[in-house]
Amino acid sequence: MGFPTRSPQDHHAGSGAAHDRDGRADGAGRPPINGDWFEAYVTQILAPELRPGDVVIMDNLSSHKRDAVRERIEAADATLRFLPP
Repeated sequence: MGFPTRSPQDHHAGSGAAHDRDGRADGAGRPPINGDWFEAYVTQILAPELRPGDVVIMDNLSSHKRDAVRERIEAADATLRFLPP
């Protein structure tokens, strides 16, 4: 499963995984994604943009709690944190 190729300028890790540099929701106008799509997003889009020491904060959606998602983020020397339930 893959995402359309996007330019690195379309994403900025510091502004949040779900928003582009202009603050628009990345998936605006698209159907909701499932766990497989989210994992592909983290692997192909988010993780390559992360820098050591970055912190990724997610809510408690089950797709966000997949082991592979955590592994991809931590492999980039970033930290994954979840909001309180």
